[in-house]
Parts: sequence; structure tokens; C-alpha cells
Amino acid sequence: MTSTGDCQGIGSALFAPGALPFWGMPYDSVHDTGGARDNTVYFHNTVGALVATLFLNASANPAEINEFGWFETNATGSVVGNRHKLFQGTGEPPGSLTPDPVGKTVIFTPTTYFGYYYSDVSEPTPDTGPQHGCYAYTLFNFDEPRCTEASGGQGGHDFVVFITNPAASRTAYWIVGEDPAECPNQDGDCDLTMVRVAPLIP
Repeated sequence: MTSTGDCQGIGSALFAPGALPFWGMPYDSVHDTGGARDNTVYFHNTVGALVATLFLNASANPAEINEFGWFETNATGSVVGNRHKLFQGTGEPPGSLTPDPVGKTVIFTPTTYFGYYYSDVSEPTPDTGPQHGCYAYTLFNFDEPRCTEASGGQGGHDFVVFITNPAASRTAYWIVGEDPAECPNQDGDCDLTMVRVAPLIP
């Protein structure tokens, strides 16, 4: 986001959004408490069509690039419905597809309530053989048994949502997916995906 880390997106510092507010649970800065991850993050579409731009899709293993897309949910964020791919990854088995290039832009119109997902093709699946991958959702409480690198929920897979202007009703936001929090001590691929989403009509 600030173009000071190990991973650089398109245009590097030229297009980096900088330090932006991000979504999290309430934080008490005086006592340094709270601020945990919100395990139920989803969106209410009131603006119609959206534009998604792939700013970064990196992995230590180039054959293990994430697919990224959106999924349907309901008004309480209590279901994971149909998935809709926005940006293609390297596929399953890993390396079977050519990933979409960084900089690609897609226009889409999600359902009234929706969230985001990515497909991590690097995860081994003991019951069906190696390298069958898993899905990580912004609804983190949904168990994804194939995300095996850590216990509970979707393992070490995370999402962070940054927003350009929290006070505006039509603003850009950034969806960042990371796998895993323990990297590189587990599978070592250190996937990182960053997508900017904005209303088609600003």
C-alpha cells in the first residue's frame, strides 16, 4: 500500500495508494486493546456496476498464483453462495493456466450482498491427493477444510479491506489477500493479491 514492502504493484510508488484506513474491530489506542480481525466482512451493493483492477498478484512460486473473485451472500453474511471469477490464477493443477496480468481491469455487477474470495492452489489435500487448493473468503468463519496450514477457519489465509474515503458513499477500496500469516515457515509460497475496486460511475 505504501510501496515500502517487499512486494511492489504496478507502477510501484507511482500508483501506490499510501497509508489508508482499514476495516477492523474497535481498537482502544489508550490501552492498546481490541483491533481484532472482523471474521464477517461482506458488502452491500448500492452503486451498481463496479470496476476491479488487479494491482498485485505475487507468489514465491510462479506456478501458484491465486484466482480472485467475488461470491454471493445474504443480508447477514451467513452464507457463501456462487463464486464469480474476476482474475484468473495459475489453475489446478498449479501451472495449468496462464494467470491474468497485473493491470487488468474488469467491470462487474455483484449481487446486493457479496464478498470476495481467492483460491490458493498450493494447499495440499490429504483426502484427495496433493495440490488441490482451497478457497479463502472474507467471511472467515466458514470452515474450509482444505486450507491446512493452520488450525481453524481458513487457516492462515487473511483479507484486509482498505478504503480511500470512508465518509463517501461512492469511493474506491482495496481488497488485499494474504497466505499465510506464518509464511515462509509453512508452504513457503507467500501469496499476496491486491485488487482496487471502485464504482463504475464515480
